[in-house]
Amino acid sequence: SSSSSSSSSSSIGLTGSQQVADTCTFSRDPGIPYYWDPTCEQNQLGCFADAWHLQCRFCGAAPFDSILCPVSTEISLQPGELPIQANGAR
Repeated sequence: SSSSSSSSSSSIGLTGSQQVADTCTFSRDPGIPYYWDPTCEQNQLGCFADAWHLQCRFCGAAPFDSILCPVSTEISLQPGELPIQANGAR
Protein backbone atom coordinates (compact mmCIF):
# COMPACT_ATOMS: atom_id res chain seq x y z
CA SER A 1 0.00 0.00 0.00
CA SER A 2 2.50 2.58 -1.13
CA SER A 3 1.56 5.61 -3.16
CA SER A 4 4.17 5.73 -5.87
CA SER A 5 4.47 9.21 -7.32
CA SER A 6 7.60 8.55 -9.35
CA SER A 7 6.81 8.01 -13.00
CA SER A 8 10.40 7.44 -14.05
CA SER A 9 11.90 4.04 -13.28
CA SER A 10 10.48 1.67 -10.70
CA SER A 11 13.06 0.88 -8.05
CA ILE A 12 11.06 -2.02 -6.67
CA GLY A 13 13.18 -5.16 -6.38
CA LEU A 14 11.54 -7.67 -8.72
CA THR A 15 13.69 -10.73 -8.21
CA GLY A 16 10.96 -13.29 -8.82
CA SER A 17 11.60 -15.45 -5.78
CA GLN A 18 10.95 -12.57 -3.40
CA GLN A 19 7.61 -11.65 -4.96
CA VAL A 20 4.67 -11.74 -2.59
CA ALA A 21 2.17 -14.35 -3.66
CA ASP A 22 -1.44 -13.43 -4.38
CA THR A 23 -0.50 -9.83 -5.13
CA CYS A 24 -0.67 -7.95 -8.41
CA THR A 25 2.54 -6.20 -9.40
CA PHE A 26 2.14 -3.10 -11.55
CA SER A 27 5.03 -0.91 -12.67
CA ARG A 28 2.50 1.90 -13.08
CA ASP A 29 -0.90 2.43 -11.47
CA PRO A 30 -3.37 0.97 -14.01
CA GLY A 31 -6.29 3.22 -13.04
CA ILE A 32 -8.63 0.22 -13.31
CA PRO A 33 -9.96 -1.90 -10.43
CA TYR A 34 -8.25 -5.28 -10.11
CA TYR A 35 -8.18 -8.28 -7.83
CA TRP A 36 -6.54 -11.69 -7.39
CA ASP A 37 -8.54 -14.42 -9.15
CA PRO A 38 -7.11 -17.92 -8.63
CA THR A 39 -9.53 -19.25 -11.27
CA CYS A 40 -8.00 -17.14 -14.06
CA GLU A 41 -7.00 -18.99 -17.21
CA GLN A 42 -4.85 -18.02 -20.18
CA ASN A 43 -6.61 -15.64 -22.63
CA GLN A 44 -9.53 -15.12 -20.24
CA LEU A 45 -10.89 -11.55 -20.15
CA GLY A 46 -9.12 -9.36 -17.60
CA CYS A 47 -6.61 -12.01 -16.52
CA PHE A 48 -2.84 -11.40 -16.57
CA ALA A 49 -3.63 -7.74 -15.85
CA ASP A 50 -0.21 -6.85 -14.47
CA ALA A 51 1.71 -8.82 -17.15
CA TRP A 52 3.39 -10.72 -14.29
CA HIS A 53 0.69 -12.92 -12.76
CA LEU A 54 -2.02 -14.81 -14.64
CA GLN A 55 -4.29 -14.55 -11.58
CA CYS A 56 -4.17 -10.76 -11.51
CA ARG A 57 -7.47 -9.67 -13.06
CA PHE A 58 -9.06 -6.38 -14.07
CA CYS A 59 -12.73 -5.87 -13.22
CA GLY A 60 -15.59 -3.39 -13.06
CA ALA A 61 -14.49 -0.99 -15.80
CA ALA A 62 -14.73 -1.12 -19.59
CA PRO A 63 -13.82 -3.34 -21.30
CA PHE A 64 -13.88 -5.49 -18.15
CA ASP A 65 -17.28 -4.30 -16.85
CA SER A 66 -18.72 -7.79 -17.34
CA ILE A 67 -16.34 -8.99 -14.60
CA LEU A 68 -17.78 -8.19 -11.17
CA CYS A 69 -15.27 -6.95 -8.62
CA PRO A 70 -15.25 -8.66 -5.23
CA VAL A 71 -15.73 -6.48 -2.16
CA SER A 72 -12.01 -6.49 -1.37
CA THR A 73 -11.03 -5.04 -4.75
CA GLU A 74 -8.00 -2.80 -4.86
CA ILE A 75 -9.29 0.23 -6.74
CA SER A 76 -6.52 2.34 -8.13
CA LEU A 77 -7.41 5.82 -9.30
CA GLN A 78 -5.53 8.44 -11.23
CA PRO A 79 -5.61 11.91 -9.67
CA GLY A 80 -8.89 13.63 -10.47
CA GLU A 81 -10.56 10.39 -11.54
CA LEU A 82 -13.93 9.43 -10.11
CA PRO A 83 -14.29 6.10 -8.32
CA ILE A 84 -15.73 3.36 -10.49
CA GLN A 85 -18.95 1.91 -9.15
CA ALA A 86 -18.48 -1.85 -9.24
CA ASN A 87 -21.82 -2.80 -7.74
CA GLY A 88 -23.56 -5.63 -9.55
CA ALA A 89 -27.34 -5.96 -9.49
CA ARG A 90 -28.40 -8.24 -6.66
